[in-house]
Amino acid sequence: MKQVEKIWAELSAKAQEVAQESTELSAEEVKLAAMQDADAIYNKIVKGRQAQASILMKVEGELKSLAQDAKELAKIEQRLEAMAKELGVDPDSYHYEAATWTSNLSKYANEVGVISNKL
Repeated sequence: MKQVEKIWAELSAKAQEVAQESTELSAEEVKLAAMQDADAIYNKIVKGRQAQASILMKVEGELKSLAQDAKELAKIEQRLEAMAKELGVDPDSYHYEAATWTSNLSKYANEVGVISNKL
């Protein structure tokens, strides 16, 4: 009988050891899964940031181009006003607000550039 009790004690000890190792392994698996989730979210954020920065840089370039166009319009607007005065035509009919467009578009381009740099 003592032999059976001894074997039973050894088996119980072994079962507890296996259970403890299993618990430790489960904790490691949970930790690894959490790290993988965190890595996936981090990578998504990085890719999203890069995509948004790229879009903003493109918008900045387009706004700067439009600001240049507005400068050209301002030059034309000045010539039209001068010609209208020479011809006795109301110069307000040729008023395109080009200076305001130039200023605003340049300001917007700079603001978008600042945001894209922060990303």
